[in-house]
Amino acid sequence: MTGGPGTRPLLITGGHIVSLHPEVGDLPSGDLRIEHGVITAVGEQLPTGDAEVIDARDMLVLPGMVDTHTHLWESLFRGRVSESWGGEYFATIPPLGSWLSPEDTYLGTYLGAVELLANGVTAVLDYSHALLSPAHADAAVAALRAAGIRARFGYDLAGRDPAGNGELGPSQARFPDLERIAAELTGDELVQLAVCMSGVAPEHMATTVAEVGFARSLGAPLTYHNNTGGEVELLARAGVLGPDLLPAHGNLTTDTDLDLLASCGGFLSTQPEAETYSGRRPYSMVGRAHHRGVRVALGVDLPPLVNPAILPQMRLLYLLQRYLDGAQERAEGQVPVARRPGSPRLSAREVLRAGTVHGAAALGWAESVGPLAPGFAADLVLLDIGRFGPAEGDPAAQVVLGSHLGEIDTVIVGGELRKRAGRLLGVDLPAMAAKRLAARDRVLAAAGNPPPARQWWGWVDPTGQQAGP
Repeated sequence: MTGGPGTRPLLITGGHIVSLHPEVGDLPSGDLRIEHGVITAVGEQLPTGDAEVIDARDMLVLPGMVDTHTHLWESLFRGRVSESWGGEYFATIPPLGSWLSPEDTYLGTYLGAVELLANGVTAVLDYSHALLSPAHADAAVAALRAAGIRARFGYDLAGRDPAGNGELGPSQARFPDLERIAAELTGDELVQLAVCMSGVAPEHMATTVAEVGFARSLGAPLTYHNNTGGEVELLARAGVLGPDLLPAHGNLTTDTDLDLLASCGGFLSTQPEAETYSGRRPYSMVGRAHHRGVRVALGVDLPPLVNPAILPQMRLLYLLQRYLDGAQERAEGQVPVARRPGSPRLSAREVLRAGTVHGAAALGWAESVGPLAPGFAADLVLLDIGRFGPAEGDPAAQVVLGSHLGEIDTVIVGGELRKRAGRLLGVDLPAMAAKRLAARDRVLAAAGNPPPARQWWGWVDPTGQQAGP
């Protein structure tokens, strides 16, 4: 495979380059040269020299998409919570983590990473929250490396283990193994460390401060499940809030939380499909964040719920925010709805940034990964639009609204081809699918074959019949 470290240069020619870099801009018919895993030139009619050429005519050339929050081990249980509602996911999937072997962790992580690559996602933060032992952590790292995706391996400090089958305690009890993994990943160009905090709460702040301090001593960014309003404010009061700390979800963030994120240059990671499927969370935070200048990044979150891909997250974010903007206009008496400053809030290009360059920056790679410009890592996607031709207007709108996963022709990570002409390279998909099913069945059997959870209010209908199972 070409363009990677120590290999033959790669030249992509004749594509419509959407660089998302202010100095490069868009090139309707541009070339891009890759050497040693890095973009070395972007322009028109670049010399071929000794490079291998990829003809990108009738294609959009885009920065690789970035998933800033996903639990890849859960890929073993594809579709298991597709009909879930309310909090049923939490009673269905996390308890299964207690029954994973290291081999199961490897397979779920590898499968999820490969599926992300197939869908044009070149980088991911894998929030690995079923680490029962050091061997499980090693397996997750090995899987990310084998897949060839750029990754932040998110070492979870919460110690989630409902059945008590693991070897590792929570929080500071995990520091020695976390330090071991940090040493293992030192110098790795693709797989690097992130630390997943055990939580943020008033009674928990001494632990939180210790976790943040230890992670920063290792040079690792942090992330956490931001499920309650006021958590960002707690971090600020404790003196540990910074741009290296990424809240995920954030549905209940207060305006004060968002002001504090804006003041420190922080990001907010949102997972549109996971936030909307269960009916349990509001979604005003993206509009409020955008109003305050907080940059938003995207994630998949739940492979057991949806296809792991950022393209549908971008589309849903765009459409959902427009729906919410319109609802606000109507509630304020702005009928018929018409444009005004700040409404609608998000353009397609802003959403494309959320799914690409903002994600890379949110994971700590602002200076090295993201835009298609000289000096940045060669992480990019070629989207084949030749079948029906280019759409009118901004090509970012064609990506966000008018494209589909089947148009993802080529995926390159660090200069290495991972997908070419619509086919994953070096992956035996039938064998992988068979192994997934076998591992899923083994884990479910070990857990006692629980059915997907169903939770009812237990209300009584007018006929007096008790509703529910």
